[in-house]
Amino acid sequence: MRRAVILVTLLLLAVPPLAAQEWTAEQQEVVEWLTTFNETAYAGTADEFLAWIHPQFTGWSFAEEAPVEMATFADMVTGFFASVESIRFGTKPVSVQVLDDVAVAHTWYRQSITGGEAEGFYAGRWTIVLKKVDGDWKHLAWTWTEERVDPEKMKREKAEG
Repeated sequence: MRRAVILVTLLLLAVPPLAAQEWTAEQQEVVEWLTTFNETAYAGTADEFLAWIHPQFTGWSFAEEAPVEMATFADMVTGFFASVESIRFGTKPVSVQVLDDVAVAHTWYRQSITGGEAEGFYAGRWTIVLKKVDGDWKHLAWTWTEERVDPEKMKREKAEG
C-alpha cells in the first residue's frame, strides 16, 4: 500500500500545474485565437459570430440528441443572438494539440447571458476542433458540457482567485 501511495505521489508531482502551462508557439497561436474569438465573436452579431465558423462545422451539445450541421447551427445561433441582450464568454485552455492545419483544444469555460430565457451563468468543459483556412483558424467541430452556475458561488470563486 505504501508503494502505491509513493507511486501516485510521484506521478502527481510530475504533472505540471495548469497555472504553469507553457505553450509552444503553435499552441500559443491557438490560445490567443480563442481569446480573440471569445472577446469578439460573442460581442457582435450572429453573422459576425458565424464568420468564425467553418462551412463544414458540426457540433454536439449536451442537450442535443444528435450532432447538428452548419445550416441548423446557423439557425440556432441567429435565433439565440436575437433572443438575448448580451453574452460574455471566457475560456481557460487545459490542453491544445496542433497538427499542421488542425488543432484540438480542451478548455474550461464560463458564460454569462443577459436577457431572454437563457439568462444566467454557465460553466463547463468545451472541446474544440479548429481547421486553418487561408491562414485563419475556423471552428470545425465542438462539443461541450454545461451546468447552470449559482452567481453567488461564481463571485466567491472569482474573489478567491
